Amino acid sequence: MGDEPKPAATQGQAGDQGKTGEQTGDAAAKAAAELAAKASAGTGEQQAGGKGEQGGGPSAGQPPASYTLKLPEGSVLGAEFVERMSTHAKGAGLSQEAAQKHAEHVASEVMAFQTAKTTEFQELARKTWPAEIEADKEIGGANYKGTLTSVKRVSDRFLTVEEKKKMDESGWGNHPMLVRIFERIGKAMGEDGIIVPGGGSGAGEKTAAQKLYGGTTPAGTT
Repeated sequence: MGDEPKPAATQGQAGDQGKTGEQTGDAAAKAAAELAAKASAGTGEQQAGGKGEQGGGPSAGQPPASYTLKLPEGSVLGAEFVERMSTHAKGAGLSQEAAQKHAEHVASEVMAFQTAKTTEFQELARKTWPAEIEADKEIGGANYKGTLTSVKRVSDRFLTVEEKKKMDESGWGNHPMLVRIFERIGKAMGEDGIIVPGGGSGAGEKTAAQKLYGGTTPAGTT
């Protein structure tokens, strides 16, 4: 019987323990809330910083409002290409740097193609065509000297000095079909007894076109 008041003390301890549990729960909840608040604030600062950077202008990977494209010196491409390239870059979402690289690549490829074609034509006009003329049964071989005379007769009669020079420098004066046409005309003029003034001959080695048309520019002049 003397031990009966103990339950009251037990209840007090239980109450204290209950209060301690509640306090612990409140502290944990408060700490979690503070952490959440800090995390939220940090995210907001990052978002604000990102917007600030975007607001200052497009990043390296973003397309600009307009492009400023420069072509390599000597490029045959012009303003129309730059405009079309800018439209293409805008549609593809290219950055300024990427668009410039694309433009330079295209210009480089076009220049390489142009150089290759020019070299190919010069080889054709300066070597292949003259060889074909000399080997041709109608205008070459034993008839080659007669061809030179006939062609020169036509060029002296109908071409100016500047036109003869252009025929030689361009290489087109060596085209077998053109030589064949001139040879036939010149032969017809000779057969009809048409007298034309003769052209003076230039000094030094002559190209095939100079021999044919009486040009006076030195061989190899471009």
